[in-house]
Amino acid sequence: MNFHFGQQKWDMIEVYPVLKPFLHKSIQIPKWMVEKHKCHWFRDQSEQASRDYLVVGLGSDETLTYESLREAAGEAARIANSCQKDNIQISFDFLEGVNLNKVNAVSAFVEGWMLGAYQFQKYRQEKAAVKPFRIYLLLDETNELKKAIETGALRAKSTNLTRDLCNTDPTDLNPDTFTEAIRKHFDGENMSVRIYGNDDLQKLELNGLLAVGRGSRFSPYLAEIKLCNDPNKPHIVLIGKGMTYDSGGISIKTGRNISDMRMDMGGAGAVFGAMDLLASGNKDVNVTALLPISENLPNEKAFLPGEVIHFANGLHVQVGNTDAEGRLILADALLYSERLNPDVIIDAATLTGSIGAALGLKYAGVFGNEVITDLMKRLGNDSGDFIWPMPLIDEYEKSLQSDYADICNISSDLNAGAITAALFLRKFVPHNVEWGHIDMAAPVQSAQTKGYHVRGASGYGVRLLADFVENYSKLKERKR
Repeated sequence: MNFHFGQQKWDMIEVYPVLKPFLHKSIQIPKWMVEKHKCHWFRDQSEQASRDYLVVGLGSDETLTYESLREAAGEAARIANSCQKDNIQISFDFLEGVNLNKVNAVSAFVEGWMLGAYQFQKYRQEKAAVKPFRIYLLLDETNELKKAIETGALRAKSTNLTRDLCNTDPTDLNPDTFTEAIRKHFDGENMSVRIYGNDDLQKLELNGLLAVGRGSRFSPYLAEIKLCNDPNKPHIVLIGKGMTYDSGGISIKTGRNISDMRMDMGGAGAVFGAMDLLASGNKDVNVTALLPISENLPNEKAFLPGEVIHFANGLHVQVGNTDAEGRLILADALLYSERLNPDVIIDAATLTGSIGAALGLKYAGVFGNEVITDLMKRLGNDSGDFIWPMPLIDEYEKSLQSDYADICNISSDLNAGAITAALFLRKFVPHNVEWGHIDMAAPVQSAQTKGYHVRGASGYGVRLLADFVENYSKLKERKR
């Protein structure tokens, strides 16, 4: 779809986001149609060329935010796709008298429209048509607004890229094909990709990743992606858990339907999308992505409950449960990151079901340095990737004690699972490095199609991580 400025005369849909009742031509908008995100069709055949009018409720002035604008745009995009016309005009009259910046509002609307129009149809025999709309914004064209359209489109494109990855059948997106996709997508100007395979991991003593991957016919990998547009910026390392499928291993999962375990690479998917967004926007950043990639399956070679893994920092870890594998591969990536001399490390992972019990399905939790967690919360509120600071309670660390090793990979306490998982990871963070851990197990997928969210993979974390890298790079100087 293409976004343009100006008014057109031929057959089209006219989209009117509204905050208050009004009279437009032959259409009178009653109060009940202003209800948030409700859409209503009108047909006006009084003109020479008939038009369809789609009225999109925005609620009240007091509740209008960039996020609610994204949600309304997503609803409108799906409804408009059902109309037998290929051209759309969108009114922005609602911006008059509201406390929103016009440039940011246009960017949010474009972003929400493209996210709401997303469809994943790779495995459907009968594919729904997606119209190649020409969309005209009824605004005076300026360079700022042109940039706003570009920004919104890039943010949606990168998020949808991650949605595609997370929705893909795990037999199609396995450790081999995932690493190949990384190599093809990112190896280019100002970027470099290095893939560490089985032999490399042994030399690097990344024994957690090697252990978790033993039950799969695919080698585990560590993918390293570097983007450096400004070496004077603080070096930020993003780590994403890349479990392309998690059966639980020997401690096999028992859920009725565990097909969504293909999304256990959601952290790696979020980092993938964030790197794409940063590169596409040509941001002045210095960032490295580390994606530990594996598959957790049970066979005669699989790692065992009770097994002890010796990590490169000297810690011996008892495997209490093979379904707590994500923290083992993240631990290796955290240890490897010390070689990169980072200023800050952020890891993102679909790590625990406990975070959903604590925060519900819409929020991720973030642990770590207060500067990081506070910034994440603010950026999440702006972007729609909502996140909430969580505590690291030192007293709970004793629940990770092992009878015969230095530490166990699961807690002896059934409570506070997200916190104890974060405390486990903290033991592998390089000294004197600011660190944040995002547990995004809950919002990695959308349970229903609503607003700009489409049932299936949500693309959570792409915008949050990219915004964090960009904002942190402006706030901080590189350590010398």
